[in-house]
Amino acid sequence: MKNQFTQSERRILSRILFNVSAWHLVAFLVFEFVLIIGTYYYVQNRTMSYAYQAVREEWEQKLHGMVETANASTPSFRNAKVDIEPEPVATWIFSKEGFPLSEDLTLIGVTGNIAPLMEVYARAYTPHTFTQWSTTTLNKQPLLIGTRDIGKAGAFLVSAYSLSEIVHTLHALVAVDFTLALASLLIILPITYGLATHSLKPIRLAMLRQRHFVNDAAHELRTPMTLLRGILELEKESNDPEAMRTAIEEGLREVDYLSRIIGDLSTLARVGSNQPTLKFEPLELGKLVDEVVYALSVFAEENHVSVLVDAGGEAWTLYSDRVQLRQLLTILIENAIKYSRHDGRVKIRIGRKRNDLFIDVMDDGIGIPKEDLPRVFDRFYRSKGAEQHAIGSGIGLSIAAWIVSLLKGTIAVSSIEGKGTTFHVTLPWRSIRRGFHST
Repeated sequence: MKNQFTQSERRILSRILFNVSAWHLVAFLVFEFVLIIGTYYYVQNRTMSYAYQAVREEWEQKLHGMVETANASTPSFRNAKVDIEPEPVATWIFSKEGFPLSEDLTLIGVTGNIAPLMEVYARAYTPHTFTQWSTTTLNKQPLLIGTRDIGKAGAFLVSAYSLSEIVHTLHALVAVDFTLALASLLIILPITYGLATHSLKPIRLAMLRQRHFVNDAAHELRTPMTLLRGILELEKESNDPEAMRTAIEEGLREVDYLSRIIGDLSTLARVGSNQPTLKFEPLELGKLVDEVVYALSVFAEENHVSVLVDAGGEAWTLYSDRVQLRQLLTILIENAIKYSRHDGRVKIRIGRKRNDLFIDVMDDGIGIPKEDLPRVFDRFYRSKGAEQHAIGSGIGLSIAAWIVSLLKGTIAVSSIEGKGTTFHVTLPWRSIRRGFHST
């Protein structure tokens, strides 16, 4: 398919591929970043809550003894009780004046003397009725510090808890997250490229359809233009009035055919773009069919085809768009007349089945080969039998299918080669106004 595009089209496709791949990659990186940050803060909050809980449990277990120590001690540095056993939570009790009353000198997970740090917090302490938390470092080792007042003499305590394990856990988590992110990136790159390439398929097909549309339109326009030019060239030097009259009539027919092709191309160009504004109004379908049949009566006579309408004695009033519905009927009925046999018959049947209003356009013409039925609504597609039987552009049925979709209906075709074709159109119950039905 690549060789079917011009250099400029390939540049456009490459740019689109790059942009789509880049946006997919950016979206993945943003997702990974948010996931890593979210995981980090979630784990940090959970692990820090364990640290807070450990300090609070320490206070609950020793609070009674702490209060007694604070109330019974004399404010003197020499009266401080010293504990050198390693503790998971090191707690110091200070008097109102800032003298230590009880000291835990050793904190599990921390090397070095914690006394200077605890005295710094004691000097900075201000009386408060709630627990104050802060984090700091001692010899590059992270600590959680909690302070609160105890006793009635203004005493307070300062507790320290090592955060080394928590920090190591968070660092390990970040390392694992980034390793997984890099591994995922190596996996996602080819996936992103594949998704971007897949997303370009509709664009490539649209480009090819546009090119085919232009080529087919040029071909359809070139044929009548060539015939018209040939007619004019032949009669340029002619002095025979009858021959000139015949040439003019043939030329007018070609001009009419050109006008119709241009109109169909204009309609077809709107297919898939902005939908036309529909004007829904109550319409008598039987009367509208009669109008179309009358308008095509000369065409039917020229082709020696009779057209019968079977409405079952009903007016079949519905709520729809007159312009679109008339064009749909014109395409289907004209198509049936065109491909009917000499002295053939076209039958149009209107009725209602459950909540659907249906229109069947049947002919006893050449029929459509079974293998061509799936493509009858494709643009510019014509079976070999149709090309040999009558002149056409292959546009009408694709326009008919588009109109049916606008009216929220369905269209189907059934055919037996050599015996005839039936187009079956249904309009949903939403298009029918009960109040307008004839009885």
